[in-house]
Amino acid sequence: MRKSLLSAALLLTISFSSYGQDEKEAPEKPSAELVQSLIESCKSYAHEDEVASKELEKYILACVNDELALDGYQLLDKLPQSANH
Repeated sequence: MRKSLLSAALLLTISFSSYGQDEKEAPEKPSAELVQSLIESCKSYAHEDEVASKELEKYILACVNDELALDGYQLLDKLPQSANH
């Protein structure tokens, strides 16, 4: 009897924890204005850090994504075309 009660309790716990995970909202997509603002800030940081030209795009993308992650936004896979040097 104890095993069946433990099994039932475990099953309920798993069911409710799975249900809670499904309700999490996807991160919000950042506005184009926010992304552009972050890109400009990150370009300034890159200049201060003397980042090489060939590493610039990678640096800026990582920088922008760090800032977006801190604020709970969806991350970028690549920089928008308008951001290219």
